Amino acid sequence: MAPKKKQPVSAHDLDRIIIRLPEGMREKIAALAEANGRSMTAEVVAALEQHLRGPDRLSAVEEFIETHRMMLDQLQVYDLFSKDGILQDLDRLTSRVSQIERKLGLAD
Repeated sequence: MAPKKKQPVSAHDLDRIIIRLPEGMREKIAALAEANGRSMTAEVVAALEQHLRGPDRLSAVEEFIETHRMMLDQLQVYDLFSKDGILQDLDRLTSRVSQIERKLGLAD
């Protein structure tokens, strides 16, 4: 009997994993994939790639905090607002930014 020919390996057969998704996640991935015009596999791969670029995410968070901290500082300079509502909101927002900075280890 002649030996079996090896079937060519498709790129789709390489690096394949099977995962179990929590209930409802498949539908969320499908909706995101459709909204982004790609397959569910491509959507999952894109999400994993984004997650693995962790330092980039941290830089984005740092930039977000710095931008909003500068805006808060500018608002405090103007001090044109009544001390009733807006300044209290500003204090709460400043406090929340500080909490986020501490959680991320960015506090001075």
